Amino acid sequence: MAETTPSFLVELPKHVPGWDSRARSSREGRAVAISGPRKQRGATLRGCELSAEEGCLFEGEKDALVFYPPLELAATATIAVELKPRTLTKDERWLVATFGKGVKGESAHICILQTEGQQLLGLWDGDQEQWHPCEPECDIAPNNDRFVRIVAQIEQSQTSYYVDGVLVGCAAHAVHAPILGAGNVPLCDRPKASSRKQVVGWMRRLEVYSGLVYPQHCFPSTYQKPKPALLAPCAPSQYETGAPVQQPPPRAKIRRVTDDEGPKKKKPKKKASIEPPPPPRSLDPAQRVCASRVLAVHGEEEAFLEAVRAAPRGRHLWLGYDPKPPVDAKSLDAFLRARPHRTVFKFRGEDAPSFGLGALGAELEHAARRDGGAAAMQILRDKSQMSTLFAPTGAGDTDWNHSKTSIEVSFDGFIRSADKADQCRSRRDVKGLDREVEKGSNAQKVTEWKPAFLRRQGTSPESTGLLPPWFESRSWLTKLKRSDAEVFRPKFALMQAGACTEHHRDNYGTLTWIKVLGGSQLLATWNMADGDSTPELSDNQEEHDEDFPWSTFAQLPSARLVFLDVGDVFFMRPGVYHRVFTLSAKVQLFGEFVGAATFVESLKSAKADRERPHCLKACDSRITMTSLFLAGLAAELGEVDEGPLQQALALGGLEALRAIRTLPDKYLDRCSRCLGFDADAACQQLLACPGL
Repeated sequence: MAETTPSFLVELPKHVPGWDSRARSSREGRAVAISGPRKQRGATLRGCELSAEEGCLFEGEKDALVFYPPLELAATATIAVELKPRTLTKDERWLVATFGKGVKGESAHICILQTEGQQLLGLWDGDQEQWHPCEPECDIAPNNDRFVRIVAQIEQSQTSYYVDGVLVGCAAHAVHAPILGAGNVPLCDRPKASSRKQVVGWMRRLEVYSGLVYPQHCFPSTYQKPKPALLAPCAPSQYETGAPVQQPPPRAKIRRVTDDEGPKKKKPKKKASIEPPPPPRSLDPAQRVCASRVLAVHGEEEAFLEAVRAAPRGRHLWLGYDPKPPVDAKSLDAFLRARPHRTVFKFRGEDAPSFGLGALGAELEHAARRDGGAAAMQILRDKSQMSTLFAPTGAGDTDWNHSKTSIEVSFDGFIRSADKADQCRSRRDVKGLDREVEKGSNAQKVTEWKPAFLRRQGTSPESTGLLPPWFESRSWLTKLKRSDAEVFRPKFALMQAGACTEHHRDNYGTLTWIKVLGGSQLLATWNMADGDSTPELSDNQEEHDEDFPWSTFAQLPSARLVFLDVGDVFFMRPGVYHRVFTLSAKVQLFGEFVGAATFVESLKSAKADRERPHCLKACDSRITMTSLFLAGLAAELGEVDEGPLQQALALGGLEALRAIRTLPDKYLDRCSRCLGFDADAACQQLLACPGL
């Protein structure tokens, strides 16, 4: 376990001997004392301005804090700095908090890259001359006018970053060089030769720990929490930030005096109703998953928890929120192309408002947060005037399922079943919740329909009216002929708490998107390469009789656990293996997407489906990757005014692919530029697999 006492501590200007705020101090080299539990070190402060309130200002090219000897770092270490970055300007430059000497050059443990109006957090590897940004991207420029507290947890091959006590992401690299200095270092001539200043701005505290230490143990004057009163737990936000807990003032005892003669009879005390304690308001997603009782009912809770504890990625096994979702067609294409190693993405609803459903969507989300998924279902029932839904299978509770072989489902009965589980959860009735989850687990598949009544106002008749126009227009699925495009229209899914799917990949090689309007769910995801190389986690077999191998899953490099809550927006790339647990009765809008940025992955996934016929049960054989490619190519090219290319596309099918391959290079080059990938190679793959 990491020690919560820093191995090295520097406070500025407190640790500068003889400094007097009333006297004008010299900007020549000054000694700095470094305190620690067992070690006393020294440092030299060169050319810096000191302030009692704001610490030390690094603003000149020669300003630096240099340690002698350098501060050693353990194999796993934590560096915490309190700084106020220099004022954001238009030019590009580096802001270095701490650095060490590598084999070829200086490497920065905590570094900020100022570019394009942002100040991005990350690290610099001087040996490889490579910038490793924090992922997801973390811009600290909005905090430019105040101090921020950055904590970097350095592990074997990654560095996790916290800003003001909140985990913002991690960089897929680590700098283990001892800390040679802070505040400024001459790095290589990047971003450009004229930007040589690497000064960070104001800095007033630096802490170095052995092992992984969390923000609440750093900066004691900021994060030190008062001892909470008995049975008065802090809210999560207060627990995370260390804000003082507001306790009501004690009430003074009042002695009542009466004029009645004789002793006053005491009223019998009412027996206090015994209620179970409220569940802990934890931000830990594993605890929230276990509180749903779904994994316990399926007999997988113990294996799940053990796998999470033993996962090599630790807490990074859980997918975090991306702070900047795409907002238009251009940013969507750039977003998907810039993150080829990422298989799943999650956004907060308030960060991606274009995926909302307007006033009705806000009403559904509000009802679901307040009363549960059943309340959102009731609103849909009232708005749609539908009394019957349709489920691909008839399994489920007899209260809402007409018969085991029927695909008709009573909407009112379905809502009653969902409400029973929500009520048990709100009453903390564990036995009742287990009983309702067991019933919900019998629902083997989604109950869905195409919600035409939810069209947004002002949308064109050609669109579905349920998605942002820029997102829908970029999908090649909307370019297919009308009967085929109808297969991929957005759909509503309603699920009971406890429903679980076997691990699988989605058909047609599509990117799957989800907008959660009610309830919560857990997804276990891993990429196609890891799945195909692990027999128990692939889809080579038609049935999966064995228990899900949680421990094997958690060891995969691409393994991610995704907790989706009300309002979340989720993207999953083509070909990603996944397994879904419905933790509470859910309502979601979902659909598919294929575009130029995903077609290479789509083709790979579709080819794998063709080689495994049992994966094609839900596919329409009329829809082929060839027709999808040709429709997408025509859409990307726009108006084709060149005769040979126009004639080739008009042929359709395999003949069109062969004709495109025989065109002169300038036509193939134009196709490749528009698509963003090798058009000739795609034609070759499609021709090599007839019927694909």
